[in-house]
Amino acid sequence: MMRQWSPLALLLALLRLGSISGCARAEPREEASVDLLRLFPYTPSGKAASRIDLGRPGAEAYRVRGWSAPEVLPTGESVVRAIQRFAVLQFTAPAREAMRMHVRCALTSAPSERPQKIMVRLNDRWLDPIFPQRRLDEYEVLLPKTVLRAGKNTLQFSHRGLPRRAATDEHTHATVAYESIRFERVDGGPRGAYIARNSPTEALVTPAPSQVDFFLRVPAAAKLTFQMEMEEAERSADVAVSVQRDGAQARTPWSHAVAASPSQASVDLSGYAGAVVRLSLKVEGTGTVRLTRPQVVGFRRAPSPRAPATGRQKRRPNVVLYLIDTLRADHLGCYGYGLPTSPSIDRFAASATVFTHTVAQASWTRPSTGSILTGRYPYAHGAVGVHDRLRGDIPTLAEVLQRQGYETIGFVTNINVSASFGFNRGFERYTYLPEDEARPSVHVLSDQINKAVFDWLDARSPRPFFLYVHATDPHAPYTPPAELAARFRDPALATTLLGVSNPLRRMLDDQTVITPENIAYVESFYDGEIAFVDRSFGALLEELRHRGLYDNTIVVLTADHGEEFHQHGGFQHGHTLYQEMLHVPLLFHWPEAHGGEDAATLARQIDIMPTLLDYLDTSPPADLDGRSLLDPRAPPPDATFSQTSLDPLTEMRSVVEGDWKTIEKNIGHLTTLEIYNHAIDPLEQRPVGGMVPILLEYEAESMERWKGQALTQMGTLAETEKVLDPGVTERLRMLGYTQ
Repeated sequence: MMRQWSPLALLLALLRLGSISGCARAEPREEASVDLLRLFPYTPSGKAASRIDLGRPGAEAYRVRGWSAPEVLPTGESVVRAIQRFAVLQFTAPAREAMRMHVRCALTSAPSERPQKIMVRLNDRWLDPIFPQRRLDEYEVLLPKTVLRAGKNTLQFSHRGLPRRAATDEHTHATVAYESIRFERVDGGPRGAYIARNSPTEALVTPAPSQVDFFLRVPAAAKLTFQMEMEEAERSADVAVSVQRDGAQARTPWSHAVAASPSQASVDLSGYAGAVVRLSLKVEGTGTVRLTRPQVVGFRRAPSPRAPATGRQKRRPNVVLYLIDTLRADHLGCYGYGLPTSPSIDRFAASATVFTHTVAQASWTRPSTGSILTGRYPYAHGAVGVHDRLRGDIPTLAEVLQRQGYETIGFVTNINVSASFGFNRGFERYTYLPEDEARPSVHVLSDQINKAVFDWLDARSPRPFFLYVHATDPHAPYTPPAELAARFRDPALATTLLGVSNPLRRMLDDQTVITPENIAYVESFYDGEIAFVDRSFGALLEELRHRGLYDNTIVVLTADHGEEFHQHGGFQHGHTLYQEMLHVPLLFHWPEAHGGEDAATLARQIDIMPTLLDYLDTSPPADLDGRSLLDPRAPPPDATFSQTSLDPLTEMRSVVEGDWKTIEKNIGHLTTLEIYNHAIDPLEQRPVGGMVPILLEYEAESMERWKGQALTQMGTLAETEKVLDPGVTERLRMLGYTQ
């Protein structure tokens, strides 16, 4: 059957295609540039830089924890403040040799006039302390050869005037502002390349002989441009540019002698469009070269102009956000599943915009749902750990719509999104239906949620409404009605779990029963639960139609995360960031829409809030991480970030960029990196190995940049409030979130 195209479906199609053009019309393009100074701190040379300006962009590559967001002092210097007793940096030393470290800092407030002391620790050894004064000054600390390591080093500043956690009142506790750190050899010689910021224009200062390697994806029609000059008129040096991609020899398309006066360089990189390359700047000779404004400039496809208004602002439609907990996208018919788990959702998809490539921001409920309701990554909204609640200074979707006159109602069945963790903010009525271990399903079933919703619909006000429903049927322990459990089970399946009351629990307790047949048996119960919640979702849509509300209602169907069935050696969720965890459904039904459309552009949970507000012609809060999926003025996102830290000893992060996905695992003190190519390995079973070293370095540096941005976000906001209520903690323990 041919789908009808609604105006919004056509708008999204144009978003994907760029524009409708004839053969003679060139594709619209916009400039794309890569600033090499922003990449430098993440390169091997940058990590070993001889100077770190802690309040400047790029310094997040060195800051580990305990730092504020950058700020500018009245005197004009950019600084960061220590906001925890232990503020930690990491840097790389190219060799094990004694160095002098010069720390430029100032005491900005203190509880008394007595001298304040900063204890300095390098790796496992305490060094000479610093006694900061109330004006920015430089303090020297010797880094002994016996303590310094070749490679990564950890530098800790201990501030006795600060509490162990973040300072909340800078007038009560001593606060230290840090402007820069610079390193030099004991003999006084420079240590390596660094970014100079003591002039009107930033520059990469590179002593000869040295080489700086950048790893980047080259835009179309690209060229490398920079200005170069010698720092010492009596010295001489040459600069060479080489380019290499995986599986090919390095080429040197440009080299030139550097003069004492500034000269401009331009290097053609158009032959590498779209490729990930190692771009090397090599300096040879006897002097020091200053490279100003080094950047790769090219083009990317420009977004289409905004389509004419579709009349959507004539009425204020209702908004229904229906979130199905623990629902994998690939277990729905509209996402290609071969079993009939979702007839109601599939019918809904026929008149909806279906985003086929949606990535969750976390693999468990609280951080991912926080991203849906705030448009921000978990590190920004704060609900990251098992005891964390949403930060109070982050606006929620409910708060924004309430200010627009909407009646805001929520019905939820998971303690992770209860009022205890701040998820009720902005809701006039927020009903948490608690879990109960005596109930076979533990969670309240979705048909019971419908009853509560229908009762509210009977008494609702005439105002437009925002209704948030959080159903939890597919969540373990998987207890669908018997007929649904049997519907998805192969009768010929030779399982040893037949008759076991909780087959999943049995496999978790006894690994000897983990067989393909038993896994399939348990998965059939999961599918039965999807079929049950599918019925409930369909019944809710029917009720909206019966009441004449459906045609003037935006309905969003999505999930917080997926579920694993031993694809990577485990079960349930929260412990990994593989595809079965992060690929979630996302469907939008727009008022008066008649035809459906599949949108293949990357979508993220953080995009849901700005997309809704864009349709409602409502200004979003400032500094959202997400963007509207309806706005062709901005190019579609090309990457996204996800994380999980449910286990206090484990933290994982992932970056999806195009066909590539990088997963970083931090387990105890061990960090590993896995890279997958979804074009040839969509289920993430074969990590890319050492055959593509340039790509591996590019992905590793990309992960470091995302981590740095996330840590900077954390520093811009007040510390997350912890929820330590005994009753809440006991319920989390009962559900397996804590020990």
